[in-house]
Amino acid sequence: MNRLLILVAAAAALAACQRENLEVVGYRCGELTVSAIFRGQDRATIAIGDRKLELELVPAASGAKYADESGNGFWAKGLDEAMLTLVGSPPVACQST
Repeated sequence: MNRLLILVAAAAALAACQRENLEVVGYRCGELTVSAIFRGQDRATIAIGDRKLELELVPAASGAKYADESGNGFWAKGLDEAMLTLVGSPPVACQST
């Protein structure tokens, strides 16, 4: 059921690609299934189940790092590898699905 919801959300996001420069990538982050919707190079929306995090690009030594004011973050190196950081939890390595 979660996979179906993710596919529906991804399809909706892909439909919006014609209006905005979007790239949608699915990740497995530990036990979490995550959808990352990259909006150009300066914003990303990270969807984890019903939870959505709106993140802005922040400086990083390499890759693209996105964060919010609460301390949540998502760092991507290419589209295959990433690291998810949620407030109150240790960082989790992610692989694209």
